[in-house]
Amino acid sequence: MLIQAHQPCDRCHSSDALAIYTDATKCFSCGWRTKVSNHSLFAIAERTKLGIQISDNLPIDALAYLLKYRIFQSDIISSGIKYDNVSNRILFPMTADGSYQGRSLDKDKIKYMTYGDKDYKRFGDGDTVVLCEDWLSSYRVAQQPGISSVCLFGTSCTSSSLLRLVNSNCTVVVWLDGDKPGQDAAKKLIKSLALYYRSLYNVSTSHDPKTYSDDDIRGALYERISNHAGCTKERKL
Repeated sequence: MLIQAHQPCDRCHSSDALAIYTDATKCFSCGWRTKVSNHSLFAIAERTKLGIQISDNLPIDALAYLLKYRIFQSDIISSGIKYDNVSNRILFPMTADGSYQGRSLDKDKIKYMTYGDKDYKRFGDGDTVVLCEDWLSSYRVAQQPGISSVCLFGTSCTSSSLLRLVNSNCTVVVWLDGDKPGQDAAKKLIKSLALYYRSLYNVSTSHDPKTYSDDDIRGALYERISNHAGCTKERKL
């Protein structure tokens, strides 16, 4: 996966020909290639001289963005959220070895960028597992009693990957965006998982889970699960 393009090359000194991927770099001017065996953010930064300055101290605009979704300083510390001073991105940890998803605070930049290996991330150990698109939604959902969550970092998930994270006896809830693309993806995901999970539900709301209060999150989940699996009634928030 491409991380960053149009970077300077140390070999031929081209100003913008180097492309940086999760597992390699390539200069399209001189053809110089390097392999990256450790895909963590810090390893990539060290080996490719990628301009990343990691900080535990988040600026005011980053703190304000997180606070909007009820993420407080204690959450930032316990979950390992960091900040990149160069790209002005909040860094959400994806894996234990140092892969992150960066969320830009600049409206004119790509919203999300993955640093390192992309993988699903699970929060909590509850018997009911909720699949969400983004890190913040998954984190907020998993704060509810008896609930855990898996962040897909998107809308797709292979059954084999999910089985590594979720016991087949668990209750699985899909909670993606409520718009047509999100619900089309939810239907496709539920269809692919139906062979593996007997208790499988869908929640559709107007906004992402992260935008709601704890009471509304619990209400949407518990009401949906309490309904019959074949029922089409959804809680509208």
